[in-house]
Amino acid sequence: DGKRYTLGGMRDITERKKIENELSASHAFIRALIDSSEDLLWSVDSTHFGLLTWNRAFKNYSLTKNKLQIKVGDRPQELFPADSPYIAIWEGYYTRALSEAFTVEYKIYAGARTLQLTFNQIIQDGRQTGISVFGREVTAQKKAFEALSESEERFRALNENALVGVYIIQNGILAYVNQTLAHIFGREPHELIGEDPITFIHPADRALVANNIYRRINGDDDASHF
Repeated sequence: DGKRYTLGGMRDITERKKIENELSASHAFIRALIDSSEDLLWSVDSTHFGLLTWNRAFKNYSLTKNKLQIKVGDRPQELFPADSPYIAIWEGYYTRALSEAFTVEYKIYAGARTLQLTFNQIIQDGRQTGISVFGREVTAQKKAFEALSESEERFRALNENALVGVYIIQNGILAYVNQTLAHIFGREPHELIGEDPITFIHPADRALVANNIYRRINGDDDASHF
């Protein structure tokens, strides 16, 4: 009869669109969380170790510290000068990450700062597709630890050579004694540390010593001589 007909079909995809919208919103939320972090976050592929993704902190670090406009696919060779030893260092990190997760301390290329780096594998559909890296700056903690260690060494050197007995009581037990104090008691330092100091005092004087220790710990006396 000369008329043309079109065969068509309709399918309700409301639920699918709802899931897609929720997934998109979820990805946007996760992206916002990652970008709001001050820690460095990035990932590389497991074949050439080229950049896949990164957060704002990593991008800003690369731009301000290394003067680099990073892009997808950048490998260690593109991120450091050709003669830099850091190329081999990073290739070593990524190669190790292919077989295990691990954490290392790393002195960054630009400036006297220290990062704590954590490497993990990215697995999709049972296949390793990349490596994720989490970098947190620990420069302040590192300096504080080194200063504390140096202070402890000075304290130990000073007191180990002292002509008087020196001790520290913590939580009711001897936490530290120098060699001179151990000699006074006719013991070795390791025989005193961890013990209640009262047990080494003559029974007739224990009440006096215990009271003086109690007053010092509670701040009743700045110093006591007895």
